[in-house]
Amino acid sequence: DNTLCHGATGRRGSSSCALRIEMSVNETTIDTAFRMFPWIGGAAAIVLLILLFGTRVLQSRPDASRWHDGVWLSWAAVTAYLLHNVEEYGIDLFGRRLGFPDGFCALLNQPALPECPIPPLFFMAVNIPLFWVAAPIAASLSRRHTLVGLALYGVIIVNACLHIVPFAAGGGY
Repeated sequence: DNTLCHGATGRRGSSSCALRIEMSVNETTIDTAFRMFPWIGGAAAIVLLILLFGTRVLQSRPDASRWHDGVWLSWAAVTAYLLHNVEEYGIDLFGRRLGFPDGFCALLNQPALPECPIPPLFFMAVNIPLFWVAAPIAASLSRRHTLVGLALYGVIIVNACLHIVPFAAGGGY
């Protein structure tokens, strides 16, 4: 709630009253945002898929193959990670919801959400700035600085290893 401090007279804005703003985000709001963010990113990924495969807007050289275009590949990486967020925070390949947060908590010998002491806000604080802000900025910069846009593939490769190695070792994905 945002509240104003009331003076002795109880009037708003009295000279004896200092402005005090209390910022509180209730858990319901955070939970709703946490459950919605992968789907919002998934909707953005669908738009990007249409732009990537249905137009040449996200290419630097429309006459060249998409697969040899650094700008197109940069936007493809953004799209891939937004879709991957749906798999990790929405529904995974086995139909489980919140597979990554619950697996991360289990890795730290903690119970699954909502009992896990790692707050949902932590997961959003990592993913939203990185994949909704930084990755699209990097892809936008790739027209002039191709490697900046392609840097997201480093994150994708590390993440792939974190899924593939446990799976190959028989520990799931």
